[in-house]
Amino acid sequence: GRTIKRVKNSTDPASAPGERVHNDGVVVQIFLAAQGVLRKLYFSSTIDRYSKVGMVVVGEHLVPALTIASHQALEKILGEPIKEKISDNGSENLGACIEFYEGENIVQLFTYPHAPKQNAVCERFNRTFQEECLLGKRIDLAQSIKDIQEQINAWLIEYNTERPHEGIDNMTPIRKLVTWKFRQLPKDRQADPICGQMLWRGTHSRLRKKNDIECP
Repeated sequence: GRTIKRVKNSTDPASAPGERVHNDGVVVQIFLAAQGVLRKLYFSSTIDRYSKVGMVVVGEHLVPALTIASHQALEKILGEPIKEKISDNGSENLGACIEFYEGENIVQLFTYPHAPKQNAVCERFNRTFQEECLLGKRIDLAQSIKDIQEQINAWLIEYNTERPHEGIDNMTPIRKLVTWKFRQLPKDRQADPICGQMLWRGTHSRLRKKNDIECP
């Protein structure tokens, strides 16, 4: 009975962290020879359009709870409320997920069917994640969900804090985020030489805390 809102212009820029985020999922199947079983893992990726800060949460079921966990983990890193989310039409974005976003007064926009370019920001992020972590075998997918998430977090720290991005003036995502936060401060606070360091430590510690991410 709900009216689905579609993306009108997926190339619209964002002017602040949390103004617009993109979400998508990755599904991986691996055969565990020792146990003789086929394992299926799901990864929910959410990336901030403005700062390019990304988040990935792993689970054994692609359900709304996984999408919500990815959203909440990214929101903790940003330290800013998310206002709009763009995703495809998968079941993990429906049902309880729609109710969650309505309850938080967050605009949820869906891409048109068979239009992955409307979610290109997250598609590109997922490509990097797959090439470096999944295909690159940086992450041992035979481990427990908790251990896999910890390995993903280690990669995310590198991605968000050490790697410059051309799309954000060759800054790292965290630097882009902290620069925005710094510019929102009163002029007298900006003149404080340790102010920027405090912003940095607060953001970085949130990414490192294992308990910030709950894997469904």
